[in-house]
Amino acid sequence: MKRPRTWLRWLLACCTLLLVAEYSILTWLAPRYLLERLRRAVGGELIIDRARLSFPLTTRLSGIRFAHNTPDFALTIHHAIIKPRLFSVPARTIELESLDLERPFLRVTRTNAGTLLWPSLTATPLSHATFRQQLQAWMPLWTIYVKSVKVTDGILEYVDEAPAIPFHIVFEHLSLVAGPIAVPFHDDQPSFALRGTVGGHSVQAAPVYCSGWVGPVAQNLQISCQLEPLALALFEPYAQRSAVVRFYNMTLKLTSQWMAKANAFEARMQLELGNLSEGDLSVRGRTIMDVKQLTASGEPRLTGEIRVHGPLDQPQDWSGQFTPGDEAAQKLVNQLLERKIKVLKIPFLGGRMKVRIAPATETAMMDIQAVSKEISEALDILATPVVYNVPADVPLPNVAPLVPLSITPETKFAPETTSPDAASSNQSEATDAATHP
Repeated sequence: MKRPRTWLRWLLACCTLLLVAEYSILTWLAPRYLLERLRRAVGGELIIDRARLSFPLTTRLSGIRFAHNTPDFALTIHHAIIKPRLFSVPARTIELESLDLERPFLRVTRTNAGTLLWPSLTATPLSHATFRQQLQAWMPLWTIYVKSVKVTDGILEYVDEAPAIPFHIVFEHLSLVAGPIAVPFHDDQPSFALRGTVGGHSVQAAPVYCSGWVGPVAQNLQISCQLEPLALALFEPYAQRSAVVRFYNMTLKLTSQWMAKANAFEARMQLELGNLSEGDLSVRGRTIMDVKQLTASGEPRLTGEIRVHGPLDQPQDWSGQFTPGDEAAQKLVNQLLERKIKVLKIPFLGGRMKVRIAPATETAMMDIQAVSKEISEALDILATPVVYNVPADVPLPNVAPLVPLSITPETKFAPETTSPDAASSNQSEATDAATHP
């Protein structure tokens, strides 16, 4: 029997050692090196529990969280899966086939002083101008292309402590597909599709859908959105002012179109107020309007449209106009105009946006209904229920609780009580306060 050659044995041993070395690099050395580089890149402000590489160099990061999470602001990501496509050092270019974020959670809080608290990589809240300066200083070094971005089962929580009763809203079960995206921004116009639910304390969540595209360089965009009936009691913290609106069981259904071309922005929002069995507007104790009187002879609902326009990059300069969409809303507008109330000031981005009210023709009312129906039909595809199957094998330690400390589940948005002295205010004071709440 002929003995095997010695060099074949050595070749087999070398191949075995090569495979063992490659396996060690991919499963032990490379993930640790990647974790260390990521920690240094963000200055230690992000904590990543584990990194794993798989063929062909797909990176899976687990247990990502902001190092300074608090009950006021927090950021966590259960898993991030990065699939590379091209990496070029001479061209300083990174191309990713996909970026998948599973179960991300972001909490933002606005304090009583009006300061916005959100997780930043400097451990302290940044102003918008400072953030842009830091981003522009770092990003020109590299160009990052992402063919597809996917978010699964995300949560966005916003708390506003400025009102007398803190306002709390939660967007959850967020599902997002977007791309392609380039950073810094190029002339591309990435498209996206988003769906989820929106709700808050003591308010049942309502589905919301959006789709469209955005051109950040040319300042162009075209977006369509739909909100299923949402209880307006969610917004009562903003309605307890000198002019008090009591929503009771009223609901809001909303469809909208958002458009911009060369920074010229315009939006059309079709509103439908339902469940108008109760609801009133009072100023300093005097009831100005009862919605039951408006819908006593017909269907208990009001429809209308708000048009907003202004420069896209200066939302503080936006203004709008409200147009009724049915006879009941037309009656409401006529009553306001009879009381010399021609402009409403709506809280918006820490300020007030002026919305002029005007009556509508029958043709305009029909157009409002047609546009709302068209948007709903176009977004029907996003209304398909989503089945989430996200692995939960890696826990996220030290994550701040979902419910902020300043708000408890027992918080109730009870209507204000008024005194007999307030109820005796004269009509001129009522009209002035309704015009300038």
